[in-house]
Amino acid sequence: MNKTSKAAMKRMRALHDETKLPKWAQELLKAERARYARLASEHGRLREVHVLLNEHEWFSLPGPPPDDVLDYYTLYIFRENRAVAVCSIGRGDRLFVGRARKAE
Repeated sequence: MNKTSKAAMKRMRALHDETKLPKWAQELLKAERARYARLASEHGRLREVHVLLNEHEWFSLPGPPPDDVLDYYTLYIFRENRAVAVCSIGRGDRLFVGRARKAE
């Protein structure tokens, strides 16, 4: 970096010294940075969900209807000659199941 650009950078840093701003402006910048970080994190999660949704074929299992005697259904998988409870679905719940897409 030449001498002129170093001086220009120093002036620019001095002009953008946030500690010289009023407290309310500093707090506003802090809140906006936190908001940006939350949005960036949410964007990353949404990209992951998008990939997941596109890589699978989906179907859903509903929970018990309102007139059912049971308040919830327990779902099992069969493994090594025994049943293992994996989750339960209550009224109003819906379980989404993703199956790997078949190779074409």
